[in-house]
Amino acid sequence: MLFISICSALARCETADLELTKRVDIPAPYEGDALVYTVTLTNKGPEDATGVEVSDPLPAGVSYLWHRASRGSYNATTGRWIVGSLAASASAKLEITVSVDRGTAGREITNTAEVAKADQADPDSLPANGRLGEDDLGQVTIVPRPTAKVSGSLSGSLTAYPQSTTAQVTKFDFDLRVYANFILTLSGLTVNSLARLDLAGLEYEALTIGAVVGWLQITEMLIFGRKLDGELAFQRRSLTVQGQLQGLQLRNLLTWAADAPSRFDDTLTISGKAAAGATIASEAKLCLGPGCDHPLSYERITISGISLGGVTFQSITTFRPAEPIEERLALQFKLAELAVVNASLELWPALLVSSVVLTATNDLWRVVLNYDSQLNFSRGTVSLILPLAHGLSVRSTTTITPGEELDHLLSAVVQAGPWELMNTTVFSQGQFQSTEFSLQLASAGLGFLLSARFTPTGLEYVLSSLRIEF
Repeated sequence: MLFISICSALARCETADLELTKRVDIPAPYEGDALVYTVTLTNKGPEDATGVEVSDPLPAGVSYLWHRASRGSYNATTGRWIVGSLAASASAKLEITVSVDRGTAGREITNTAEVAKADQADPDSLPANGRLGEDDLGQVTIVPRPTAKVSGSLSGSLTAYPQSTTAQVTKFDFDLRVYANFILTLSGLTVNSLARLDLAGLEYEALTIGAVVGWLQITEMLIFGRKLDGELAFQRRSLTVQGQLQGLQLRNLLTWAADAPSRFDDTLTISGKAAAGATIASEAKLCLGPGCDHPLSYERITISGISLGGVTFQSITTFRPAEPIEERLALQFKLAELAVVNASLELWPALLVSSVVLTATNDLWRVVLNYDSQLNFSRGTVSLILPLAHGLSVRSTTTITPGEELDHLLSAVVQAGPWELMNTTVFSQGQFQSTEFSLQLASAGLGFLLSARFTPTGLEYVLSSLRIEF
């Protein structure tokens, strides 16, 4: 095999089996659509891989918008993803967002990603040889459709609430909800209209307009609601601008409401990668115009993902006008093989442990223990999962709170193709509280749900809903 010719039989052979997969979220997009290519690189070992590079040039027919890499850096001009080192059993992910060019309808557009370089030998593939079938190469093909499309969904739910009269005759009060969602996409511009109706007529309508301009995504939402006199009136409006620039994720949200037309609330979020694989995020909220208590509501800086000696840290710093700085530190580490410890430390105004959560889990059971700021046991949860047969599983969850009776939940799920039958029964303080049966169908373009809830006093409600997508 390949690695035998590279490695000497007399010397230790360092091998790292790099596997690459590639997928796209919209295989048949419309012209002007934004879609995401996702490349996942996994090191199957046995050795750590170093000097890893992946070639992923964008094909003609799509235009680069932005990207996000879980590690390393990606150059959209050269199509080179410099991964660097990748430990055995570890994975790295690259997401590239592109827009589909106009005039590409009916054409096959193929995007290929392949491991281009690695310091270690791969036992079953050779970097940069372009050979289909090797596990270090992934390929996806899209076939764009003409520019405009209309899609959406219609859904409705009917809830029956039983009521007993003095003659002990049960009657039902019905509550009907109907949702209509229509989406029109034209050359990168998307218009989404969502309306909700009840027995009294149109209850509210939300209109969303979205567009892609270069590296920016711009979305505007207008919400109209029914007044007491039954007429629709403007209630709320928001404008969102987001994108990635020079490795930074930017998002700005501006909102204003009808009850305070001269007041604007603005939220700016900036995040990016830092040293040691950490993510740094900063969020600032401002209130603009009359009626604001202070123009700067707060600013938050979050540092997360730093791992030192098997302990992962997250730090959150909050600034408020004329108030002390708040600092929170969260950490996570493994205890033995199955347990994971999560702790949150509040560093202002005094050093104390606000909460500790101890979690132990595997495929069949899960135990969660909670402690308060004085490190006293406050709550415990024990869950058991029993896969009895194909398509049938039973879950038992017991909650333990000092000084209180046990709370218990028992659920069973039966799956047969697109159909799912589920029962959930709740006991609290040793007494039966409720049981609910539901039958659900989830197939392409069609959804159906029928459920009923029973309590010690009898039937509480019956719900049926239907959803059709087009």
